[in-house]
Amino acid sequence: MSGRKEWPELVGQTFQAACQKISEFDSSLTPYNARNGQQDRMYDPTRVVCVTNDNDIITEVPYYNYESMLNINIEIASKMIIFRPGIEALIIRCIQEPSNIINRLKSAEQYYVI
Repeated sequence: MSGRKEWPELVGQTFQAACQKISEFDSSLTPYNARNGQQDRMYDPTRVVCVTNDNDIITEVPYYNYESMLNINIEIASKMIIFRPGIEALIIRCIQEPSNIINRLKSAEQYYVI
C-alpha cells in the first residue's frame, strides 16, 4: 500500500474514537496522542499523530504516509520499538559514566563470562 491516508472526519472527535477508527482502517497503525501538538520525536514507522487539546479532542486532521512503510516489515519494526527503552538507558549510562562502560568494573566481569 502506498500513498497518504487522512481522517478529516475525526476533527472534533475524542482521541479514543480516533484510535478506534484508525485501528479499524489498519490494525498495524499506532495512533499517538500529541496533546497540544507535543510529539515524541522517536522514529515509529507505524505512528499516526493525532493532535489534541487538553480535553483529548482532535484539533488537526490525522494522517499517515504509507511511503514511510516501504521496505519495512511491520513485525520487525514493532520489535525494534520494544528495545527503545533499553537502548535509551544504555545511551544515558554511557554519557553519564563513560569510564564505567569503557573500563568495566571487575564486579561486572562475572556477568560476561562465557
